[in-house]
This record gives sequence, structure tokens and C-alpha cells, in this order.
Amino acid sequence: MKRTLIASVAALATIAGAASAMTVPYQGLEKQVQQYVPNADLSTYSDGALVQIRGILDGNSDSSESSIKAQLRGALRVLQ
Repeated sequence: MKRTLIASVAALATIAGAASAMTVPYQGLEKQVQQYVPNADLSTYSDGALVQIRGILDGNSDSSESSIKAQLRGALRVLQ
């Protein structure tokens, strides 16, 4: 009985750790977006939308600032 309880607690701790680690890639995303779109609030966007927004930022290293701004504004409008 003790072994089952200990195994259950260990499994829950592992799952909780993995779930909290899932949010790490998005921690600085809002600040990055706000560099281009001030007052952007990403708190209501889905994970899929955040992945697309991250893709705009990561995939445009050669793009102009105005191009990135336009893409982010469009994405923020459509994805919400």
C-alpha cells in the first residue's frame, strides 16, 4: 500500500513539473511582441495562437521592423 501511494505521489510530481515547464517558451513572448505592438495583451490567446505569434518573431530575422509590426498586428487581430 505504501509503495502504491509513493509511486502515485512521484507520478503526480512528475506530471506537475512537466505541466509547469510547458509555459516556459511563452514567458518573454509578450514583452517581445510589445516591442513592436505596444500594449499588446497575450493573456487571452490560445497556445496555438502563441505558437504562430512566436513564429512571426522567430522567422523574420531579415524582415524590416515595419513588416514585423504589420504581421504581428494582423495576427493579433485574426487569432484572438
